[in-house]
Amino acid sequence: MEVTVDKSTRIALGFATHPDAFQCGREAAQEAKNQLTDGPVPLVLIVGPGNVHFKDFIEGARLVLGEEGLVAIPTDRAFSNETTLTGACFVAALQTSGIRVSIAADDVYNNNILRSTTALVSQFRRMRGNAAREFGHRGCLVFSHQLAEENRELPSTLAADMGLESWMVGAATAAERGSGLVCSNKTIQHGLVGVEFLSSVPWGVGSVAIDSFMTQAEVYREALKTAVRDALGQLQSNPACFGLVLFDLSNESQPPLPYDILNSASTILPHVPLLGLSTTHNFVRRPQRAVPKENDSILVLLVPA
Repeated sequence: MEVTVDKSTRIALGFATHPDAFQCGREAAQEAKNQLTDGPVPLVLIVGPGNVHFKDFIEGARLVLGEEGLVAIPTDRAFSNETTLTGACFVAALQTSGIRVSIAADDVYNNNILRSTTALVSQFRRMRGNAAREFGHRGCLVFSHQLAEENRELPSTLAADMGLESWMVGAATAAERGSGLVCSNKTIQHGLVGVEFLSSVPWGVGSVAIDSFMTQAEVYREALKTAVRDALGQLQSNPACFGLVLFDLSNESQPPLPYDILNSASTILPHVPLLGLSTTHNFVRRPQRAVPKENDSILVLLVPA
């Protein structure tokens, strides 16, 4: 599906379920590419099962869209309100004239998370130069992968580097060991991948914790609606063109997440494509708020049009 608003932001979402992972990546990426116009694509987000075949899926997508701006996230579950297919892999491409995107990655050595968060911010700065002065809003999306106890210091150290005025959304991957995060042409086995966004309008950041209600399956739908409303409030009346939803499914006692869960948000966000994936150790911080703490079970990040 593609969404175009005032010709400034275009989100293309492709998906496929081909049994051959390489061909699956090509088909999903080609579906996304067919929805794009000529011009640069600063971010290509790839989401799929973090098994031995995920690398082949990435290579198939890379063949179609290149590696510039490529970020690949392995997960044990991915789904969208654009399809009822189970086990699909997804490619989401962002084409925009109003948002500045920078991507970065760093391996974490000896559990030194401070060094790695500083490295991410330094890479952001090198990519954008002085562009931050031209935009009123700044934030980052960060994924950690296979860190020791998913390093509890990540939210606070990243918050210190990003500054109080920035929003943050982060999580650890939920995937099999042996899979890796991919940023452009770099594969991270133990470390961080981050994406910084600069914009003239605010982004929507919403969250809700449902730890006390994990045994009630229907709580997911109501919690998702609450998180979406929270994110919409952050947009300050600007329309949304895409949503990323992170579900912390690390609690083994909770009921399975229904594959049509994202349809629950359709009444609140009609005609907006949503991409959901399972993660662990979610954290979020709104602008001008205190350092976050982990325990928000559902996070919603809405891209402004």
